Amino acid sequence: MIARAKTAEMAVRKAADSARKAGAYLSIFTGLSMLIGAFIACAAAALGGQHRDT
Repeated sequence: MIARAKTAEMAVRKAADSARKAGAYLSIFTGLSMLIGAFIACAAAALGGQHRDT
């Protein structure tokens, strides 16, 4: 009975570690894509401002 509990606990820990890693990758890629989007928006605004002024 104790052996089953230990194997179940190990499975839950492994699943939790996997979910933690997936969450970390998701947050890194989300932040990176938001940073790239902000840069593109800034560049587009600068180009649009120059176009408006000419």
